[in-house]
Amino acid sequence: MTSTIITFMIVGISLMAFSYAPWFYSLYKLRRRGIIKKKAKPTMFDVKKFLLEGDKETATDLYILIFKGTRKDAQKNIEELSKHIHQKNKI
Repeated sequence: MTSTIITFMIVGISLMAFSYAPWFYSLYKLRRRGIIKKKAKPTMFDVKKFLLEGDKETATDLYILIFKGTRKDAQKNIEELSKHIHQKNKI
């Protein structure tokens, strides 16, 4: 009985760790490149700044850190946000 409970706890913790892996990897990449300081938290203003500069990859990584979503969803939302920002700047 005790071994079953311990097994379920280990599996649960492992699943949690794997679900946060993309978030930790994005944070690691951005800190390594010097985009985010150790204590700073990214904001949507940072995402907008990188979109205006044309750096969608960094904007996507920041978006993942802010909303803790998947890369696929973040890329879709960044594309929509990029179109909206560029349309707004043309006017």
